[in-house]
Amino acid sequence: MNSLTKFFNHAVYYVFLLLCVLTYFYIPWRGLTVNIFTVVFFWSLLAGLAFVLSRCRLVEDIYSWFFSVGKGNWVIWGVLAVGLLLRILWVLVFPVEQYSDFLAYWDTAVRLVETGEYSTVMGGYTLVAWRSVGYPALLSLFILIFGPLKWIPVLVNIIAYLVSFYFLYDVCGRVLSRRCVLVAVILFALWPGSIAITGFAATEPISAMLYFGVVWAAVRGFQSGWKFIAVAGVLLGLSILVRPSLQLFFIPMAVVFIVCMKDFKEGIKNIIVLGVVACAVVLPWTVRNYVQLNDFVLVSTNGGDNFYRANNPLATGGYIPKGERDLSQYLSNEAQWNQKGMEFGFAWIKENPIDFVKLGIIKQSIFLSNGAIPIEWTLKGQYGLDGGWFYKFFYGLGYLWWGVVWLLVGAALLKRRDCFVSNGMLVLVMLCVMYLVAIHAVFESQPRYNYPIVIFLVMLASAFFNENRRETTG
Repeated sequence: MNSLTKFFNHAVYYVFLLLCVLTYFYIPWRGLTVNIFTVVFFWSLLAGLAFVLSRCRLVEDIYSWFFSVGKGNWVIWGVLAVGLLLRILWVLVFPVEQYSDFLAYWDTAVRLVETGEYSTVMGGYTLVAWRSVGYPALLSLFILIFGPLKWIPVLVNIIAYLVSFYFLYDVCGRVLSRRCVLVAVILFALWPGSIAITGFAATEPISAMLYFGVVWAAVRGFQSGWKFIAVAGVLLGLSILVRPSLQLFFIPMAVVFIVCMKDFKEGIKNIIVLGVVACAVVLPWTVRNYVQLNDFVLVSTNGGDNFYRANNPLATGGYIPKGERDLSQYLSNEAQWNQKGMEFGFAWIKENPIDFVKLGIIKQSIFLSNGAIPIEWTLKGQYGLDGGWFYKFFYGLGYLWWGVVWLLVGAALLKRRDCFVSNGMLVLVMLCVMYLVAIHAVFESQPRYNYPIVIFLVMLASAFFNENRRETTG
């Protein structure tokens, strides 16, 4: 490992460690209606537990026994089946009707099949590139085959679960050890947020699958050559079409290819392949937007409005319906509406840099606060269960799961420091988390937006049980 690689890996490690420590503060701050002293107490408790776990062998010894009993492939298949069963049972017990953004995505997909046109009506205007096309286009393929049946979002989300499970299984086995694989897939299969989102026409499961799929293909590419890097490019392009905020993710990927690969020329070749293929996937939609709008729009036009609502005198860090300046007057020109939002947002940041930084911390705390929002969508949004033991029990499970995962991440960072700073692929995984944290410290933030980073967190948490001698999954 050369000095540049060593410096870069250590820098990423310590920044991520700081992020973990901050998350221990954000979880009680945003999740509990308590005073600051209680928040500090819980922060100290979480940080202290992470430190104790990193120094105590009891948990690892217990797991070693468990792993020795259940290290056959049949256990992995069993975990996969349990996760699948939990998702099916959830949608049977709590069937949902699409509403809000979920209904908008569904209606857009149905309209695309029925009319062949991709558009959204907003404020009396027909917008042709407001929402990103990736998810509605995927739904429309299933609608084209089966018709507009209510169970299509369930099928799409179950497919996303199965594919994500495989990606996680394969990456953990290649980057960490067999012991880590079992922990990772158990945490993923029992993820309450993923179970509760199964019935909704939500972008998050597909976005998470594609985002982690980029890393899966990159890991395979590091080991097998440029063909898998091309697959990573396809998955990155599709990720951008589903979630345009990932369009800059090429940059940290390129940095890892340059810094962490032993062969500099090979790294450059991988960057070129990744970039060209990703652009080739996105380009047809960008050309379509140019033809429709007579202006450059990479994927969608909702970024400017989002950016300004997140950076203006009325901004709270989370969702607000509009900013101080009314952008609706520009809706007749969709591309200009997008550009004005970016322009006004940057102007406010330039004039208020300190407020922007403060707001960024608030956005970060919202983003990392909890992983139980899909449970709220179902029990509160669909069934009106706000409060009471039933709602608190399930919401508490989601909140507890989120805390346990971050607790294991912190303990892993302390216990397996040498592994984190010497493994380029673990550095990439940490960057995947940090990238979206940074994006939503600038744009609008909501707890739901952390969904795509959870698979990465599960993998990092499983590193707590890693061994010095690497095993493969076989």
